[in-house]
Amino acid sequence: MTNHPFRFIHAADLRLDVPVTGLSHLPEHLREKVLNAPREAAENLFKEALAEKVDFLLLVGGVLDPLKTGAWGPLFLLEQFEKLRLEGIPVFWACGPDDDGPSWPGVFPLPDNVHRFPVDEIEEIIYRKEGIPYARILGTSLSKGQTIVNPASYLADPEGLYSIGVFYGKPPLDTLKTTGMQYWALGGSPLRETLSQTPSVIHYPGTTLARSAADRDDCGCSLVEVNEFGRTVIRPIRTTPIAWANERIVLHADSIKEDDLLAEMRLRLRGHRKAQEEGTLLFVSWRIELPVEQIPELRYGNLVPSLLRDLRSDFGKEEPIIYSVDIEPVIPDTLNLSLYDQQTILGDFLRITHFYRENPDQAIALSDFFPEDVKEYLENRLLIEKIKAKNEERASQETPDNTLPDELPEDKHFRPEIPEIIRLLSLSIDEQEGYRKTFNDLKERRTGEWLKRIAYLRSEALKEAAILGTELLTGQPEEIRRQSAPAILKDPRIEQEKRGALDYNERKEK
Repeated sequence: MTNHPFRFIHAADLRLDVPVTGLSHLPEHLREKVLNAPREAAENLFKEALAEKVDFLLLVGGVLDPLKTGAWGPLFLLEQFEKLRLEGIPVFWACGPDDDGPSWPGVFPLPDNVHRFPVDEIEEIIYRKEGIPYARILGTSLSKGQTIVNPASYLADPEGLYSIGVFYGKPPLDTLKTTGMQYWALGGSPLRETLSQTPSVIHYPGTTLARSAADRDDCGCSLVEVNEFGRTVIRPIRTTPIAWANERIVLHADSIKEDDLLAEMRLRLRGHRKAQEEGTLLFVSWRIELPVEQIPELRYGNLVPSLLRDLRSDFGKEEPIIYSVDIEPVIPDTLNLSLYDQQTILGDFLRITHFYRENPDQAIALSDFFPEDVKEYLENRLLIEKIKAKNEERASQETPDNTLPDELPEDKHFRPEIPEIIRLLSLSIDEQEGYRKTFNDLKERRTGEWLKRIAYLRSEALKEAAILGTELLTGQPEEIRRQSAPAILKDPRIEQEKRGALDYNERKEK
């Protein structure tokens, strides 16, 4: 059968309810752009659909959770859908678990150009222009707790009409290839990737917004063009208004020369600015590789605040904006080998940290050595996490529970990286339940992935403990004194968990 050429945009995982993460402090002139970034990325998507004059738009799950956005989320979408309706562009929406049909507020009816696929069944839609069939679209929506529909139930058109399967999730690749569908429009992966070109094109467009340093800066949607012979070409379209970059600088000198380091950093940012797209806000994290004995100077002195102040002044105020997020030393995997051979307290300490890094299954029993304030800190952290887990469980079951305390314990304020190191070192298999809410979506992770995460955190904490021990046992007191120190791990999920606990305490105090 000879097909008619057509074009459509395939988009997924707009996540209008999920903010940008990994940023603790921002100047006032950047806050609004960061807060509005999910909406701006989605708006860019709809603008591209209009500019490209596509035949239709496919939305494949992860669009928004109306219960989290409030009224502005549905209203924003309705405004965008109406713009497409005026241009005669239909929208076919396969909902994911977070934006399933029942959660959409009935007071905001969708315009007639928007069609949502039903839950628990596969629906077929024939896309026509002037009465002529151009494409056959098969899709289904998911609801919370629903068993995923078997993709083998998607059947190709017996007459050869170009068929598109719309599916949210990660179905078996081999099954998708045997259905006879020409194109699989998938959603549920943050990465843009084409898993197969033949016999079926299997494609994830990725998320529309780079929400953290872990996301690539090409986040957006995909323009799909199909010719009369069924040949499919995918062109990526960038929609994210935020990008991230990591810069690594290696210093070999005996001492840090601030002017030389600042000059190198400015040079690199000028290079970024030349390639920076208009309207894009770029966040840069700096990692400095330098001799171990210079780490205290970079970490605790006035060098980092001075460098950040200059870089933010030079590049963080005028368009296109480049904002330097942080400057941190690179923690080496192994310190100077001569330190490990010393018959000293430091040598003993470093040999112990090395042993536990090489033997991640060995439990570390530290509780007997904790000062009372550290014990109290750790007990508070565990209690806060258990309360959060209990609250989430109670919310999901909608049953009252009067056993929770009215007030959370007071957090201690002291050099924060020390108890945080101890907390991470203390993670063990037996404590999975207590710490299972430390990371987002932990319930969806397999046990093996969770254990790998524990091993990674413990290894990073041991590296940091080795550096800290070296500083404490060999450095001068003025080198390691500091009123406040940065957290040792910049994992945005850990930072988010900390901020949530602090916000909880502040709300209780008010």
